[in-house]
Amino acid sequence: MSLSKIKEKLRKIKEIRAPWIPFLWRPRFTYSIPKPDFAEKRTREIAFFLFVLIASLLFGGLIYSTVELPPPLVTVRERPGFIYPGTGGQTTTEVFIVSVIFILGSIGIYLVRRSSTDLIEKQEVDVELYAGYALILLMILSILVVYIQKAQIF
Repeated sequence: MSLSKIKEKLRKIKEIRAPWIPFLWRPRFTYSIPKPDFAEKRTREIAFFLFVLIASLLFGGLIYSTVELPPPLVTVRERPGFIYPGTGGQTTTEVFIVSVIFILGSIGIYLVRRSSTDLIEKQEVDVELYAGYALILLMILSILVVYIQKAQIF
């Protein structure tokens, strides 16, 4: 088929209308998805933080919480608890606790990376490097505490 025949067929397809069914008319507008410019540093940072937020919610168990609809609190030995004992389930608040822990670790990784690439002054580099390491350590310890409570090791 020649190019002109293909264009003619496409033009005829675009002109097809079903006037007796109003919602089948071809719309006169088109949606345009904004295309971010990733050459700008601010756009990259916003995209990174959105990715971290979505990933931490998914890794925290948002899908399980949405499908199973677990309770927000459980009673463990006559007192309310945020963390479900055992690895067979989780509470709704546990999703947000674990997500916040993942976000803290991601911010720590970001600070460590930023201190080695973007900063020049020694004092700023040291502050961000140590703050990043502290957040990563806090994340690791917090995940261990949650796991110990879930696995009922102690």
